[in-house]
Amino acid sequence: IVDMPENISKNFDNNTLSLLKEILSSDPRPSYHKDGREYGMDYAGYNIKFTIHNTILTVINIEKTP
Repeated sequence: IVDMPENISKNFDNNTLSLLKEILSSDPRPSYHKDGREYGMDYAGYNIKFTIHNTILTVINIEKTP
């Protein structure tokens, strides 16, 4: 499950948002990490910050990459 607030999702067009959610739903963190930590990944000109608790990935922030 990917939880992304509207104020974050509105930064992406529908196709980019759909692909991003697909990537995030595959749990992109290193397999040896546990829940409760903040992660980041670059995608479509943004650094996507997220956390995972149980089976829910929550996008908490995005930052434009230079």
